[in-house]
Amino acid sequence: MPASRRRAMQNADIDPNKRYLSCSVVRCSAFVDFVNHSPDEHLSVSVSFLKNRFSTKRVPASTDPVFDDTFLFEFKGDNENIRFDPSMLVQLNQPLHITILKHKKNEKPRVLGTKNIDWRQILSCS
Repeated sequence: MPASRRRAMQNADIDPNKRYLSCSVVRCSAFVDFVNHSPDEHLSVSVSFLKNRFSTKRVPASTDPVFDDTFLFEFKGDNENIRFDPSMLVQLNQPLHITILKHKKNEKPRVLGTKNIDWRQILSCS
């Protein structure tokens, strides 16, 4: 894990009694539409999960943009007094939704693509 991401994770207010899904947006590749891009074009990635949405910083459009952002999504139930049950994660049928946006000066952001990711396949404990 790069040092910038480790620092971001250390600086976050992480409660050891809660459980989180960590999502890192590191880099994208093969954006062939941006081989000859204009200098006022930028890209960002929005990631949504459960009731939370985060966005990366905007980076200049390129064929291989680098974002290097990490987001923490907290698993919350309707009742804060109920203890977290890890076995319930497998039953949670909520995908991680990724949206890639193109930003151009004086224009509304344009959606380039979206993807739902089933994060349950990569569950690990620490």
